[in-house]
Amino acid sequence: MCLAVPGEIIEISGEALARTAVNYAGRATLYQERLAALRGWAGWGPMAPAFSSRRSGAWREIGERLEWLLPPDQLREAQQATPNAF
Repeated sequence: MCLAVPGEIIEISGEALARTAVNYAGRATLYQERLAALRGWAGWGPMAPAFSSRRSGAWREIGERLEWLLPPDQLREAQQATPNAF
């Protein structure tokens, strides 16, 4: 925790600065990886068959998995986003 007063000059050890730089670089890499994954996300539109009441086969399995993974409010939001998510 830093108890510095605004405008006060504080000393930072080289080790602390190095740890901060490594931590930041790690977060930046993780951010870039997540951003790359999100760029590939087409939205909920292509998942519309998984939300259908007449789903079958693989779509039924996907729909059941989504129902298991998402809380009810998020599942409802995903279902409502399918008509305009293309």
